[in-house]
Amino acid sequence: MKKFFMSSEQLQSLIDNNQHIEHQYRHALQFATHKGLKKFLLSQALQRSAFLIELQDQLNSSSYKFEQSKSSVSTTTKNNLTPVYWMNIDKQTLFSSSEVILESFLKGEHNSLVEYTKHLSEKNSNKMLQKILENQKVIINEMLEKVRKLDDL
Repeated sequence: MKKFFMSSEQLQSLIDNNQHIEHQYRHALQFATHKGLKKFLLSQALQRSAFLIELQDQLNSSSYKFEQSKSSVSTTTKNNLTPVYWMNIDKQTLFSSSEVILESFLKGEHNSLVEYTKHLSEKNSNKMLQKILENQKVIINEMLEKVRKLDDL
């Protein structure tokens, strides 16, 4: 049985999406007025930055093996290769209440969890990348759980 290896295009797709998410957090910081929301946005931007370094290290690793995947790249449409990002926060949302801004970011985080789960289910044989994605899932789930607990108060 042939082992699946995540293609460099798929890994680059993860990197591109996470760069976009980091940018969205940093951009929203400029518009946030609530102190707690600003702290949350900054924390998430820094966390995504650290995750990006790990993904980029994997892409640049000489030990990382790539194989062309027959599946389409996850952040593009099949027809025209237009990026489809997991998180898109428009200007109208940025001028909304803190709750609306937070909800938009949480939806994007959930979308990234779905994508990581998909990649992990593809039996990627690169153990380091698998560990990185699993760790990111744990971090996001912990953050979502904290927000849920605050919501319950």
